[in-house]
Amino acid sequence: MTTPHETAAPGAHPAPPSVFVIFGGGGDLTKRKLIPALYNLASRGLLPKNFAVVGVDRSTESTEAYHEYLEEQVPPFIGDQLDRDQWEAFKKRVYSHRLDFLDDQGYAGLAETLAEVDKARAPRAITCSTWPRRRASLAASPHSSRLLAWQKKLRMIGAG
Repeated sequence: MTTPHETAAPGAHPAPPSVFVIFGGGGDLTKRKLIPALYNLASRGLLPKNFAVVGVDRSTESTEAYHEYLEEQVPPFIGDQLDRDQWEAFKKRVYSHRLDFLDDQGYAGLAETLAEVDKARAPRAITCSTWPRRRASLAASPHSSRLLAWQKKLRMIGAG
């Protein structure tokens, strides 16, 4: 087995401590591309130890249920590069929050989840792995815009 330093690109450095929030955490793009890519970065030592992922989705009941979903859905998209110990360590840094993007009251709970996860992490990156119309409703919600506005540093990435 190779060490992270052997598999990282020459001159590559781990990303700064951060929280990566995925709106659409239970979606196809997330299971096929985003989580496998983040796992690969983590397994190569290119994510800091205090990096976290929060999958936001309307169907996920709990972080434990989200871990079960990831366990069932993601490994085929990682393929032969999957190291079980590294995968288990990566999953410990993955959280979930249940939210219907159209329910403005739900964003307060998301703010609490992010505050809990984000004790020593900043900045945050948010990706919308959702249909374009869902992305538009997310961006237009006054509660989501307040949630996003208080971020220390934020990068919103459109996907899907």
